[in-house]
Amino acid sequence: MQVNSVSLSNISGYQNHKQHAQSNVSPNIAFEGKGDVFEKTKFVQNFKNKIKQVLNCLRPKKELKVREYEPNTDKIAKSVKPQQSSSFALKPATEIDGSDFSKLEGEFDKYGDKVIKDDNGNVVRKFWPSGDGKTLDWINDYEPKTGKKIKQSSFREDGKTLDFIYDYDPKTDKQIKGSFFRKDGKTLSWVNDYDPNTGNKIKQTCFREDGKTLAWVADYDPDTGNKIKQTCFRKDGKTLSWVADYDPNTGNKIKLISFREDGKKVLFVTEYDPKIANKEIRRIYYKEDGTVDKIVPAE
Repeated sequence: MQVNSVSLSNISGYQNHKQHAQSNVSPNIAFEGKGDVFEKTKFVQNFKNKIKQVLNCLRPKKELKVREYEPNTDKIAKSVKPQQSSSFALKPATEIDGSDFSKLEGEFDKYGDKVIKDDNGNVVRKFWPSGDGKTLDWINDYEPKTGKKIKQSSFREDGKTLDFIYDYDPKTDKQIKGSFFRKDGKTLSWVNDYDPNTGNKIKQTCFREDGKTLAWVADYDPDTGNKIKQTCFRKDGKTLSWVADYDPNTGNKIKLISFREDGKKVLFVTEYDPKIANKEIRRIYYKEDGTVDKIVPAE
């Protein structure tokens, strides 16, 4: 749409515009929601030839054009189209109640699922109903520009209690994280991390009943998927209890180090046969000062 030029000299508030320009304050135009534009340091000319500090309208295709003026004049320096963000605020899965699928936000698509779109018309969330269509089964979240799935949230039979959440790498489509919850749907039970290229599990973190205190952490080989290390903590979630090492090829335990109550001094070390699962070779006991106390061969 063609916009005719307009003189600023007779418009109320133009002196403020000049003062802003003279103070070398850069234009700062913030966008919020649908068509809410807050112009903080410059004036904006809309398609009705009016100068306003706050423009509350949308052009066709939800586009806006902003005129910037040179200091102390009414000469247009440039005309720009601000780039609106494709980000869209979504309610966390832990706050969604899908016990009644029909009451969920969004609009029904042709498949009977519900979708939420951003301001640019991109699908950012999709709700899938359970078999009977009455409760929520799971949710998919998507990257707006590419349409790639970035998160999947699965619910228990009531449609409102979270079971688990999977996170995906939008570049490889591989799962990169899995968060599993206790029966309340809010407290973490354990978290799996996955290699974005192979999709193999690389770490598993298990929590105590509060969902925050570490119980143990296991590390896995990204190529074979076999466990290579497991670290177990005492009740405080910080003090080491024991650490076990595993053969990356067979997944068999090869060494276990047990610590004293301080989590620093070694109590004993058990060595295992890497070819036979849990086959002990010997156990080495240590004194308080860290020196060897005795070595006990396996029977």
